[in-house]
Amino acid sequence: MSGATFLHFIGNRFVPSQSERYFDKRSPVDGSLVGTVAEGGQDEVHAAVQAARAALSGPWGRLTLPQRTDMLHGVAREIDRRFDDFLDAEVHDTGKPRSIASHVDIPRGAANFRVFADAVKNVPTEFFEMTTPEGRKAFNYSVRAPKGVIAVVCPWNLPLLLMTWKVAPALACGNTVVVKPSEETPATATLLGEVMQIVGVPPGVYNVVHGFGAASAGEFLTRHPDVSAITFTGETATGAAIMKAAADGIRAVSLELGGKNPGIVFADCDLDAAAAGISRAAFLNTGQICLGTERIYVERPIFERFVAAQNAHDEKEVSDLLIDTSDFLWITRGTAVWGRDAAMKRFERALSTSQSDRVGVRLAVGHLMLNQGDVAGAKRQITLAMMEAGSGRAQPPTGTQLAQAADLFLGMHEYELAETYFSRALAAGAPETEVRLGMANTYLALGDTPRAAARRRTPRRRRSGAPRGQDRAGLRHHRAHPVRLLVGQLDQAVG
Repeated sequence: MSGATFLHFIGNRFVPSQSERYFDKRSPVDGSLVGTVAEGGQDEVHAAVQAARAALSGPWGRLTLPQRTDMLHGVAREIDRRFDDFLDAEVHDTGKPRSIASHVDIPRGAANFRVFADAVKNVPTEFFEMTTPEGRKAFNYSVRAPKGVIAVVCPWNLPLLLMTWKVAPALACGNTVVVKPSEETPATATLLGEVMQIVGVPPGVYNVVHGFGAASAGEFLTRHPDVSAITFTGETATGAAIMKAAADGIRAVSLELGGKNPGIVFADCDLDAAAAGISRAAFLNTGQICLGTERIYVERPIFERFVAAQNAHDEKEVSDLLIDTSDFLWITRGTAVWGRDAAMKRFERALSTSQSDRVGVRLAVGHLMLNQGDVAGAKRQITLAMMEAGSGRAQPPTGTQLAQAADLFLGMHEYELAETYFSRALAAGAPETEVRLGMANTYLALGDTPRAAARRRTPRRRRSGAPRGQDRAGLRHHRAHPVRLLVGQLDQAVG
């Protein structure tokens, strides 16, 4: 893919920036040049939004629901047909091993279109029978209509999967989209434009503008007055800036922001299973996942044994991690999108701040060192992270009173998305907590389809007056039915 040029996709055409500005896209594996990316500005954002606005009243807006969903199934089939192209693009963008991208990222990218195309066919509306003051019967019913132009601002950790997770329900409900992919991972969003052309999706329905965040394409898009709603996955500070921008015009926002997730290991756990599960929770996708474990709490009676078991497990992991392929020297968990220099700068800064930051960054840098072949350095950082995670904390419970323990741990950080428990007592059922998701004695033991993954999606926006930890339907996520959560996701894509 070396020497590729990533252009904007506006109105079903690939176009450069009027400013003729480009920036380099480099491999996170070795820093080699993957290609150059057109840097969008206000002109490109405005053109994309206007194309999307025009499509709402054009051929796209006149399609029936069956016609629209058939077209989205066509998008899924074309992604499948060009599977190898998407796989190459995702691997070069992110440094993921082909084994992961081929089993998760690309299949889920196609599946998102299928599942939401099917789900929208069964979204119910409401109907009320009334009596007027004159004694006549009247009917009050709801009609679902698209919100309009949706700004989709995507992260770099799962570029195709999370982008299509936003785009598919928006299109299924008749909206149009303008996508701003991460500047680190522009390839699959661009490639999807080719798919839209081949399938015959009308011009302006799917648009892509490349660029950066502040004072660039991201900010210009979220501030554009003709954008009806904004969906964003990424860091909390950026989410706060987007929410402020959305306040002008009182536009809807859908935010999934950074979390600090605990792994909680109780004294009655299966020690080996807990050590293996915590390692997976911390390092899956190099820790670059919304439900990753950044902090680990171990009940005092088993702390030393758990650290020893974790070290033994990590030593085995290290011996299995490095594998040679025809393309790159990979580690089976993947490659950090940030380069080593940038990560080390953040590492040094974090070590001078809070203890929780030190733990999370030590784990991340440990995995980055593995990618660079520094096994000894990686083991040292992982060990130090484990030691810091078990010291200086609030007193853990003396037994496995799970609900009380969860309340204690979950109150220790402002942001909470998911927690992983290890305890034999959890076989009787997960505790009722205010967390978004609780995983008992495993980590992400879910299927690869959106229907299964719907169990673990963060509520995108808490409705006014809804208790914390509940989604728009008032369902706790570890007890919510996945179909109901899919409906909740679709509910935010329509007016």
